[in-house]
Amino acid sequence: DQREDVAFKVQRVAVFAQDEWTLNKQLSFYLGARWEGIKLHGQGSGLSTVDNSSSVLSPIVQTLYKLPNQSNQQLRLAFSRTYKAVNSWDLVHRHYYSTNNSPTAPDSLPNPNLKPELATGIDLSYEYFTEGGGVFSANMFVRKINGITRNLLVYQDQLWALIPTNAGHATTRGLELEAKFPMRMWMDDAPALDFRANLGLNRSSIDTVPGPNNRL
Repeated sequence: DQREDVAFKVQRVAVFAQDEWTLNKQLSFYLGARWEGIKLHGQGSGLSTVDNSSSVLSPIVQTLYKLPNQSNQQLRLAFSRTYKAVNSWDLVHRHYYSTNNSPTAPDSLPNPNLKPELATGIDLSYEYFTEGGGVFSANMFVRKINGITRNLLVYQDQLWALIPTNAGHATTRGLELEAKFPMRMWMDDAPALDFRANLGLNRSSIDTVPGPNNRL
């Protein structure tokens, strides 16, 4: 048997700044920015050396508005940009051969030029606080994702293979409902237990995949 070694070195650097302003009892703003850079260096026996560098500037803007004469109700509006780092496994690994190569049983290849996925989103939330420590909230969101990572099927060197590739854009949207409250808020003699419930409705679509059902 022949041993194959793969080694990876990951370097991360991040800086951020943030500040918050309270204009009055009802309205406040939060502004922030974060820059993060990632450098990956990978090598292995019988494999080409891989150097992959990427950086992302992520702004965050959030507004909190407390409803007039309703101190227990408030709205949040947020704009943010986030990213999903590349999986080192997708950047470098040995060529995995399928026993019976075909479009339904392809080989597996890495992609040393893969880039992070970048998402830009807007969130709108409503929060209701009750006496006794209960919280009920509803959050609606929309996110645009650039450079979505997909495993594409290709035919090269007379073999079928799956290669992770930045292919197209995706859109996600949804509604999240959440409730948190102590049981004693509803039953005086209830044990000291907290109840939590969450419901999420999500929809997504990818522009480079023909529909229907072209979702994440």
